[in-house]
Amino acid sequence: MKATLPKVVFILTIALSCTMYSGIVSAQSVDQCMSADTADALKICQSLLESGSRNADVFYKLSSAQYQDGQKELSKQTLHAALKLHPGNRKLVALKEFITSNTNEQARIERSAKLNQKSLDKGALKITCLIKSGEEAISACKRRLELTDDDGDRIRFRLAELNDSQVPSRPDVPELNPAQTPRETVPDPVEQAKQETPALGNPPAPDVPNGSDILDERQKAHRELVSDIQTRLNEFGFDAGFADGEAGKRTRKALADFYTAVGAPVITSFTALTLDNLRDEKLKLASAKKLLQESEQALQQGNIQFATQKLADAKQTSKLLKVPDRLEQALFQGAAPTQPEAPNVDPKPTHSPLPTTTTDTPPESPPQQTASRSKEFSDLMEEITFLHGKIQRQQDNQRRRLERIRSAL
Repeated sequence: MKATLPKVVFILTIALSCTMYSGIVSAQSVDQCMSADTADALKICQSLLESGSRNADVFYKLSSAQYQDGQKELSKQTLHAALKLHPGNRKLVALKEFITSNTNEQARIERSAKLNQKSLDKGALKITCLIKSGEEAISACKRRLELTDDDGDRIRFRLAELNDSQVPSRPDVPELNPAQTPRETVPDPVEQAKQETPALGNPPAPDVPNGSDILDERQKAHRELVSDIQTRLNEFGFDAGFADGEAGKRTRKALADFYTAVGAPVITSFTALTLDNLRDEKLKLASAKKLLQESEQALQQGNIQFATQKLADAKQTSKLLKVPDRLEQALFQGAAPTQPEAPNVDPKPTHSPLPTTTTDTPPESPPQQTASRSKEFSDLMEEITFLHGKIQRQQDNQRRRLERIRSAL
């Protein structure tokens, strides 16, 4: 019993010494892992983890080294295992946010680069298809159709032209010796069916007009537009000359006089907007003539106030309306104020006013209020017309720009 006790003490002393030495060696290995460069840290830190270390700093250093070495997926796996053992560790959480955000940013950059490269490839293929010839152009046209169908009709038409130009010319009749007599050749039904049936991949090319035909069509459409404008100006009484479709000085002066008469900004260009303005004014003039007719009927019935209001509305509706002088004179005389008759005064009037009759007419507002409302309505219509013209001009400019771009391509 006495001999056994010293042995136990000896064994415990040796075990304690080994444990202390192991701790010192482990601490030195962690320090080496944390201070090593990327290449050495991959070996030292990985060795520590394989030997059973669960130190958070070792996980952090190894994951960082793997990410810097380009082993991004392995770095994520190491970081994931570390966070399982040390959830909430600030260094590990910060490293995860950095790796995740950096990965997302890199993915966005790569996607953007791919889209830009794809767009550049499409443009280069289109130029090669339209400008080059031979197999290079055919290959570019086919590749362009595989990537996108934008402007596909034009590319397919160009591809059909290139395929036709690549077909070698061969004589229909084989060469015969002088001693041979020519015989009538019977066409092969299979080959004839192939020729009559269009290929599925190459549909028949549409008839594309050339530049001169497009120019002629535009000139014809413009002449028709100018002729229509001249006709309407002459109907309004503005002398635009014969409606021949030629936009000369006489027509431009008539157009300027029209805009001046209606109180709108002067436009001397012949566009669809000009024709719309003339059409709108024709409708306004028709409404004004109807109001003028109602004013004359009210005057005949003796309702001076209603006749005056209708005449004011007619003038506000269209400034091209011509009011007869007799109507204005009659309204002026009939609207003169009269004093009420006293019961004991000679009933002989100083002048003979128009007889007033009671008609079932709706109550009307005073002339000043009516004129104010008519003025507001007129101002609103002028503003709407101006904005409509502005929008139409912008659309015309955009349409012309698109036509120039298409013609350039």
